[in-house]
Amino acid sequence: MMSIADGVSDLPSSTPSSLVALVCAAGRSSRFSSGDSKIFSDVAGASVLLRSVQAIQAHPLVRATVILCPEPEVRRIEALFLKSASAASAAVLHVIPGGETRQLSVQAGLQFALRVLSLADSELVLVHDAARCLVLGSQVSAVVEEAARSGAATLAVPVTDTIVRAAAPVAGGSAPAIAQTLRREELWAVQTPQVFRAELLLKAHQAASARGETSATDDAGLVRHLAAVSLVMGSTENLKITRSTDLAVACQILKAREGTKEEG
Repeated sequence: MMSIADGVSDLPSSTPSSLVALVCAAGRSSRFSSGDSKIFSDVAGASVLLRSVQAIQAHPLVRATVILCPEPEVRRIEALFLKSASAASAAVLHVIPGGETRQLSVQAGLQFALRVLSLADSELVLVHDAARCLVLGSQVSAVVEEAARSGAATLAVPVTDTIVRAAAPVAGGSAPAIAQTLRREELWAVQTPQVFRAELLLKAHQAASARGETSATDDAGLVRHLAAVSLVMGSTENLKITRSTDLAVACQILKAREGTKEEG
């Protein structure tokens, strides 16, 4: 089991021999127009959740995957994977209740990994949003490889739009005003998966809890308080299914990928 010491061992760590994956699927899908959770939506013949998990479990270092979901959906998700002929073995897949926030869900996954999976300091922990069902195996491998070298890494893409910081509306108006234009060349949009040395991720969550923080939406943001986090080039195709319209986009991306395979 992992020791919970005051400090974090020097980085980088040695190359890990195994990896535990945490898939966050406990969101409320508040911006999704369908009455059902977005993770059960079909994308070209398979659910969003199934595609996301399969992409992660295809990596050879993954020894166990823990899906964090709302408690009422635990049995439904277990049934989903039992019915899928291509799903991973039940021996390496666990479905447990998540928390009220993404941060609390990851903490629940870490505690489960410590208690049940005997998570070790030297292992890597991969955290992935279930809603990112288009991540490629090559991207998973790239971020795992970088985390094995440096201790912490996340997929991300450079921002192409001009980004501004908003200020209060001009007197008499209702629309916010531009307070500052940010330097685009310094901005990246963070994606998942994110991969960290287990000890480092645990310490980052302990530190966040000590600060009274419970609603962080990004683990890389928590880890950066303790150590540098490498940015690994992702792709704009690694979109997060947020609204119903995103499903159509995802289907088109998968269709284009299949067409590329056939041409090759």
